[in-house]
Amino acid sequence: MAPPAQGLQVLPPELNFSCNHPVIGYWIIGGEPADIGLREDTSLIPSNTSLFSPHWF
Repeated sequence: MAPPAQGLQVLPPELNFSCNHPVIGYWIIGGEPADIGLREDTSLIPSNTSLFSPHWF
């Protein structure tokens, strides 16, 4: 059985690009980096309408 996935989101509140706030989330599986997701939203808390750009490695 695979180990559980872990995730972390970091919110840099000072950053604001064209009224959008970035949030960077990354996932670690089995102690190895697995994914990074970049979100932008007009509020400090992202929603399901946030701009999203995934990156897999």
